Order: sequence, then C-alpha cells, then structure tokens
Amino acid sequence: MSNIYHISTQLGRVDSFFLEADNYNDCFNLITEISEAEILNIKKVIYSKNFKIGTNDNIDRFPSEDYGIYKWSFFCYSNNHSKQIDLYNLKPTTTKEDIEKFLKTQLIVDEPIIGFYDDVRVDIKDETILDQNLFQVVYKYNSRTYTENFYSNNVQELKNFFDKFVSGQLIEIREFEYVNVAIKKDDGNYFKRLSFKIYDGNLQMVSFIPNIKKHKDFKVIQNAIIETLKFRNKRIEKDKIKFYLK
Repeated sequence: MSNIYHISTQLGRVDSFFLEADNYNDCFNLITEISEAEILNIKKVIYSKNFKIGTNDNIDRFPSEDYGIYKWSFFCYSNNHSKQIDLYNLKPTTTKEDIEKFLKTQLIVDEPIIGFYDDVRVDIKDETILDQNLFQVVYKYNSRTYTENFYSNNVQELKNFFDKFVSGQLIEIREFEYVNVAIKKDDGNYFKRLSFKIYDGNLQMVSFIPNIKKHKDFKVIQNAIIETLKFRNKRIEKDKIKFYLK
C-alpha cells in the first residue's frame, strides 16, 4: 500500500511538496537521482482531511474569529532535557491543567515530560508591531540563509556583534519601513507570481512580485513596474526588462 509523503528540500531556499510512493526510500532515491536539492526531511502523512487519510471528514471552513487564547508557552523538562513549547489559538475553555496533562504524554527528545518550570499565557495577539528601529539581519551558515529581527538604536553595534560572535557570513541588514500584521483571506484569484529580469550590459537584476491580480491588464502591470522601479539608480528601459508570468 502506498503512502503520501510531505517532503522538504533546500537549495538556497526551502521548498515543500507531496509525493505518493510505497515507502520513503523510493522518494529519497528519486529526488537524489533527479534533483540538486538537499533533502531536509521526509514525513509520512498519517492524518489528512485533504487526502482522506485517517478520516472521511471534509474541511468545512477555517475559523477566523478572534477569540480564545492566542498563545500559551510552557517551559517543560524531562530527566535530562528542557524545552519551551508554544501552543497557539487555544479554545477559551482550555485550562492550564488540560495542557499539562497533555504535555506529560509527550516527549523531549526521547524522554517523557515530567514537569514544568513556568508558563506564560497571552490572550490577545499583539498587533502593535512598530517599524521604528526594527531591523532584519541576514546571514549564511553552511549554505543556509538565516534571518533574525532586532529592535535597535545602534545598527553598528548590531553589525559588530554578528561579525564577531555569529558563525557564518553576514549578508545584509535591512531596516523595516512598513509592517502590516493583518491577514487577508486567500481566494486563489491571482497569478502565482510575475518574475522579471533587468539587463544592463553584463549586469542584471532578477526579482518577482507574487500574487498578481488576474483582472489587471498585463500591459498595465508591465508599465507600472517599468515606471515605478529603478535599476542602478536609473529608470528602466522597456527593451531591457523581460517578464515571466506564472
């Protein structure tokens, strides 16, 4: 009997996808044979409403009401290990005792959880994220890209710390100028992405804009990009940009 596997691979960026096969070795061997990407993990789907595995229920709707407990963090320990476990979007009737009883059926590495140092409950999601003094640091380590966000009033000290103490190579420091925590419902009415390449002699810029509106005229979208964006501090010439719509 075949199984559904959820697979994550990495080659610069991480991609995830599903494959159906008799066993995970078949998936592993196939990807190793035809792909340059490194396999990060292979997970067998043991319960799924999408694939009707372990249930015949359909996905009726996704709850969208802002109610209940947004986040409850428990600082757990076993005989030789400790771990913070964060639980999100809990029903309002959930109690501390309910969670502790459940967590004591779980493991840290290979040992059962036997107790808790502390817990922190947050009932309302904090949507007061400010973009002032908020920076994102990007660095690479072992061919993987990592990002960390910091509120800082001294960017030079931030750079010095990563240069001196963090393994890997510091790539970028980005300053947030706009932050939006709202969630928009995904109705699927869009093109996946519009990629474009800008050429200027031997130099080029490759980028994309995701979730392109279907009702927009494609020429209007192209002109908006050409008129808005710049390349090397200059306006983009129409004959030096190519578009690829997916």
